[in-house]
Amino acid sequence: SSTGFSDVPESHWAADAIRRAVDLGLFHGQTKTRFGLGQPMTRAAAVVTLCRLFGWETVTPEKGSYQDNQDPDTWYYSAVETAYAHGAITHQTDTFRQAKARTYEDYTDLVRLKTRIGAYRQSPFYKTMEQYPVFSGSLEMTNLLTHNEDYHHCARLWSFLETQGSAVSTLTEAQGRNAYALFIFFGLVRAYRDLGFTLKDDPYILSADHTYRIPATTLENEDFLVELWSPQDKYMQISVQAKAVRHKEKYKIRLVEDLEITPEAGVDYYLSLYPTPYSDIAACVVPNNLNSIQDLTSIARITVLTFASEHSVYGNYCLVCGNPEVSENHGNVTCDVCGAHYNFLAGDRLWLHHFRILR
Repeated sequence: SSTGFSDVPESHWAADAIRRAVDLGLFHGQTKTRFGLGQPMTRAAAVVTLCRLFGWETVTPEKGSYQDNQDPDTWYYSAVETAYAHGAITHQTDTFRQAKARTYEDYTDLVRLKTRIGAYRQSPFYKTMEQYPVFSGSLEMTNLLTHNEDYHHCARLWSFLETQGSAVSTLTEAQGRNAYALFIFFGLVRAYRDLGFTLKDDPYILSADHTYRIPATTLENEDFLVELWSPQDKYMQISVQAKAVRHKEKYKIRLVEDLEITPEAGVDYYLSLYPTPYSDIAACVVPNNLNSIQDLTSIARITVLTFASEHSVYGNYCLVCGNPEVSENHGNVTCDVCGAHYNFLAGDRLWLHHFRILR
């Protein structure tokens, strides 16, 4: 057989793949003339192959990580420790069980992972990231930055934009836009945490060449559930649910990268990367600027603004402008004069979620 193994005929559907795997050094066969076609792999053989596949530097500690992997002279000892050190296998039990057989299907996901990693390393995003200095600053807007490696990459991306200035040209327009979106996302999370909210989950940011996908991130306090997410490119949305009443409000934020803001229907706030005339719905928000952080905090505070109140008073008179002709529907009060909307919560308090600045 041209594969070099007597048990792998040239006509077999896997002959070319086996030849290729042997040429790459992934497999050596059971003997020089026998591959072991059709036989399941032991766990030991699997981790040896895995280490060859990823090209990891060999790890050989004095003491093994499993009770049944303590002899450094065994052919699989270092491979088991290397795979364990890289997180490919875990310590769910005290034994590795090297002789337990596994089938081909158990390893297909690992091959797919290798393919994805190879593609990622060839991507423009990865090549750009390779140019960044090591992230060592004090940027810890949330605990996520210290526990989730993806957040480290995002923080390094924005840090690079912030410190390099002219180096923005090394990123595509989409990459720069999404770096700004992540900065706003981190800033809003920090703003809500400063207001006493806690994170309900540890969201996972998916990244590719040109886009980040921010899944819904939930924060809460005793009164509200707040969700942050990016429904589409250039936008971010805040959804606030009052726990005491069945009422939810949504606020849409437009991220602006142009020198001028073009009003859009349905947008509540505009946040710009460039200096812009301030108003009650627009602000320039950039890193290392105290006013920028305060603007994000103000937006967060406005979405969960509560007051001590008396239902008998503010159910008949507008809290904002004093208009005596407000309408109330199941605890939701609306004023047509100033545009105020508020709900009564428990404990003689109300939630003011929409209003216009009186001039």
